[in-house]
Amino acid sequence: WSLFVSEFKRLPTDSLTAFNTSLHYLLKKYCGCIPASTVDFADNSLFDHLKITGAIAQSLYDYQAENPESFNYNKRVSLQSGHLPLLLLCVDTSGIQKFIYDISSKYAAKSLKGRSFSLQLMLDEIAHTIINQTKTSQSHIIYSSGGKFFMLLPNTSKVKNKLADIETEIKKAIWEKYKGRVYICMGYIAFAYDKDLKKLNSLGEPLPNMWLEGLDKPVYLGDLWRAVSEKTAEKKY
Repeated sequence: WSLFVSEFKRLPTDSLTAFNTSLHYLLKKYCGCIPASTVDFADNSLFDHLKITGAIAQSLYDYQAENPESFNYNKRVSLQSGHLPLLLLCVDTSGIQKFIYDISSKYAAKSLKGRSFSLQLMLDEIAHTIINQTKTSQSHIIYSSGGKFFMLLPNTSKVKNKLADIETEIKKAIWEKYKGRVYICMGYIAFAYDKDLKKLNSLGEPLPNMWLEGLDKPVYLGDLWRAVSEKTAEKKY
């Protein structure tokens, strides 16, 4: 704790972006191997808990700034009025297998590593582009591996317009470089978590408590992940 406090005091404060990025990696360094809870069985680290909490807080703040009528201090975000303040974004790379393994046998090992690394760099660049243009942070990336990543973003018109522009730019750049051998698919779904539905049925199982755009009844968190993955996969066709 003393080392964390000491390093925290040395974080750059002249830039909000630099401070956020530095804090993100400082928390990863000290909280990445600490459980999120010592009361309940924790299936994630304190670092993951803190970064997602921060991403949710910023997303709710940005949504409220664009939709001030959606929230007041006596009630939370009005789900009945159709307000879904969060976006789950999926960016998926297609054509990975064919691109990576279409190599000559002479330098197969080096080529395999090189192509795999270049695809990861491409995904990292796309993620940083989204972060910069949506004014979010590294902590908004929930998961990144296997040629795809997921981000938590505010459901604002500004962010959705930016995502449309980014998708167009990325598709043009990737076509010019790979000529269709590799392509990127992007999809997102607006959602909200209903705290009032955090209840158990007669068997002690949790009831669905996630509202998704286009649905008239709540679903489970796993259904949200499945829905955004399927919506992204539709772009492949």
